[in-house]
Amino acid sequence: MVWLQGCTVAPTPQEKAARLASTLNVYEDNRIAYQARGGSWSSWGWSKDKQAVLALEMRGQAYNARDIARVTVVEVRPSRSITYRVTLVLKSGQSITDDVDFNGNNVAWLACDTRKACTQRSPFGSSDYRRDLGGILTAITDADLMRSEPSRAPGSDLMNDYRAIPSAGSNLREVVFLDEPGKAELVAKLDRLDERWKQVLQRREQQQAAERAARQAREEAIQKEAAQMRARVRIGTQTNCGAVFEVRLPMVGVQTMNGMQFLPLSQLYGPSANCRFVNGQYVGR
Repeated sequence: MVWLQGCTVAPTPQEKAARLASTLNVYEDNRIAYQARGGSWSSWGWSKDKQAVLALEMRGQAYNARDIARVTVVEVRPSRSITYRVTLVLKSGQSITDDVDFNGNNVAWLACDTRKACTQRSPFGSSDYRRDLGGILTAITDADLMRSEPSRAPGSDLMNDYRAIPSAGSNLREVVFLDEPGKAELVAKLDRLDERWKQVLQRREQQQAAERAARQAREEAIQKEAAQMRARVRIGTQTNCGAVFEVRLPMVGVQTMNGMQFLPLSQLYGPSANCRFVNGQYVGR
């Protein structure tokens, strides 16, 4: 006897896309900002395009990040493989929970537009360098954002690739989507970082100007000393290469580190300057 059993037919890609579109809310301004926290790290992220929609796909539905209050991640191990329990909490108070395996596809970030067409998909369970959601997100680590003495322009620390996407595979614990005051505070922090970088540049310019002035003053002093030495040269005069033992202008005999040598007086300097020899030949200071 053959028992006929019912079976579940997987939805087609078109049906899945239609379901996502039917559940996705879009707004006139879809920009978001968030703080992501891991075990030992924290980062801040944001989107810039009003028409670009960041959404989270869970249980066949798409949730605009503007509707999300936070996403929490707990690592559980019901089997040998790593599994993450992901809980989505909406601003309405509703929560949805699902388990996702490492590299699992059942929970994913989506990049959509205001027509509810979702063209990019990044699985929540892992970081994949090939998936950047079309570059709609920009992020910066908290360490770089709060750096008191930036060593390079803040733009160099911004992440626009897959690293900007919060993922369970990077030891993620929580993503909190910022309200308007939170967004304003993030903007203020970014502005303060820019201001600190400008101060660093200003100090560098001041230091470089001081160094240039010091070099110029030293060069002027060396040239003045050289002119005085050349005008008053006699036996015993100290040059940059040693004491003069004989004067035969335009040459003078000098007791150098390479022995007694006759050198052009016009090429010698006072004792404050260096003396350079290459292969036994005097080449200046």
